[in-house]
Amino acid sequence: NIVTWSRTILVIPIAVCLKTGQPTAAFWLVILHDYLDHVDGIVARVHRDLYGPVDDPILGGFMDAFCDKIVNCLSLWSILLVTDYSGMTLMQSSVLISPCAVVILYEFTIGVVRVQDYFRAHFLREFGKASPGGQKSSADSVKAAMEGKTKEKLESLGIAFLSLAQGAAVPMDHWGGVAGVVCLVLCIRLAHASLDRKLKARKVRETGTPKKNDINKRHAVNLKRVESAPPGEMARVETLHKYNLRSRGPPATTEDDEEPGDPTADILGPVDPVDVVYTVGCFDLFHEGHKNLIQRMRKLGRKVVVGVHDGASIYRNKRRMPVESTETRMRNVKVHADVVFCIAAADPTD
Repeated sequence: NIVTWSRTILVIPIAVCLKTGQPTAAFWLVILHDYLDHVDGIVARVHRDLYGPVDDPILGGFMDAFCDKIVNCLSLWSILLVTDYSGMTLMQSSVLISPCAVVILYEFTIGVVRVQDYFRAHFLREFGKASPGGQKSSADSVKAAMEGKTKEKLESLGIAFLSLAQGAAVPMDHWGGVAGVVCLVLCIRLAHASLDRKLKARKVRETGTPKKNDINKRHAVNLKRVESAPPGEMARVETLHKYNLRSRGPPATTEDDEEPGDPTADILGPVDPVDVVYTVGCFDLFHEGHKNLIQRMRKLGRKVVVGVHDGASIYRNKRRMPVESTETRMRNVKVHADVVFCIAAADPTD
């Protein structure tokens, strides 16, 4: 969006302020860039709520991260160019140059990895191939996001403090120079963790399917869950399962008040309904077929739970965007179901 491009162009006035000897203005421009990073995320969410997930999520995340790298690397490079090293000792010059150079090197390397990952994800999505390594767990995603945000904040603070220190005769004698170097050193640690995480994820994807022992463990967990079912539950589930297998035949109606063609009439008489019946779907342009499905589910269970795919997961599944927004589709389903929730992944079991 417009905020993304605006905060990227800020690298030009930052460099001009550093070149013309206006360190305070450069400091506040770096802070403004960091603030616009938050505004960018808010604007993206508002656009998603108003117009639906029309933007490519893979390209959006890639561009957001790359714009940050462009501004940060060029700002650090400008600081190194405009710094007056004549009044600094060799140790002070090394302390200033080393973290800046290492951060630029890490950001360049991470950028190369992200470009490769972007084109790989784009290719897999366009040609409908699944990633053998699977998706990251929610805990891993949260940890990676927290590390990435912390790295960005430390890097922005380091650049801002080093810009402010340019107003002193000897930048490393100014408190801003010391604070900026400390922030960049901490940023290097998080940049290394981020790069290591990306390379490990790539290695997992390239190794292929999970090990056989892991699959056996998951099967053992599933069996344990089935064996711990309450008494009588398995019998009801098996009865309903057998009914589903033969439900393609002509329906039998024995009661006068039953709807014609109701396939649940011949089974729900002698069998108690289960506690919860669950299904997932897109439910775009809610129609009579959707309504009939939920009504049939209500005859099979006491509580009807429906998961509605969001726009991004529908695109991954069907390669098209829904006509209605996620909120509209969920409201349409909630009229007939007890519980409705949003599924943000292509696989509802994730």
